Amino acid sequence: MLSATLYVRPSPAYPRSVDAQLCALHAYAVGHDFSVIRTLSDATATGSKTTRRPGFATLVRMVERSEVEAVVVCSLNLLARSLPELLALLGKASERGVRIVALDEEFDSATTSSTAKDMVAMLSGYQRFERQEAVLIGQQAARQAGVRFGRPPVSAAKVARVREALAAGAGVRAAARAGGVSPAKAVTLKREMAGMSTGQ
Repeated sequence: MLSATLYVRPSPAYPRSVDAQLCALHAYAVGHDFSVIRTLSDATATGSKTTRRPGFATLVRMVERSEVEAVVVCSLNLLARSLPELLALLGKASERGVRIVALDEEFDSATTSSTAKDMVAMLSGYQRFERQEAVLIGQQAARQAGVRFGRPPVSAAKVARVREALAAGAGVRAAARAGGVSPAKAVTLKREMAGMSTGQ
């Protein structure tokens, strides 16, 4: 029975919650005769620096000191937040005989014999995930700072002018000009007015 450490963290680009990750990892450990000696989580950590993720930092120390025989994670994408960081950890684990298992990729460093082509494909997928996660984290931070995404809302005054123009018989484009909105918005308002007049 191998001693194993489980690692979990949330990611806006990854669909499984931390609880769902833990369920999957424990089920895998039981099914593969791993003895879980520690579960590390960065559930509340933010940012891309290792120092801001105490769980990951502890995991790296455990690998460096050969304090664990296997590390199990749901996805390699969750194991590190940059490609150099991931490659460094995989290198250290290989040097010390620590087994790395990633469920989603069906990756097991003890049994997986990847060709160069397979490895390039896997790491390319990791880089896409990394970029997507960085964008989503940035958007979350911007929203928390009050930044709005998408088109600004149309003011009630503009809506009223468009509706008045439409009610007076103006065409969609003319009503849009009168209210200072896009023709698409004027079409939407016209449909809403038609729905209200028919009681829908």
